[in-house]
Amino acid sequence: MQYLFQFGFLAGDPDYKEDPDIYTYRYNRTDSIYLRDEGDKFQPLAAYDGGFVPYGRPILHLHQLQNLFYDLTRDDVFMQ
Repeated sequence: MQYLFQFGFLAGDPDYKEDPDIYTYRYNRTDSIYLRDEGDKFQPLAAYDGGFVPYGRPILHLHQLQNLFYDLTRDDVFMQ
């Protein structure tokens, strides 16, 4: 989970009826990516009809998360 914070993701806030296991990263003005922490993996989610649905395969390894982040932002956070 600490990796998500390192990439700039924010956990859902229960005070606003958000799921604390769903993390959000806003990568441009209108779009965000959502990941659900499932303990041993992260499941990408798509916002759909007021909720979230899983899509794609779970992210199992840190390098997969690094690749996803780089593809979205072109920013390599571990090289800074």
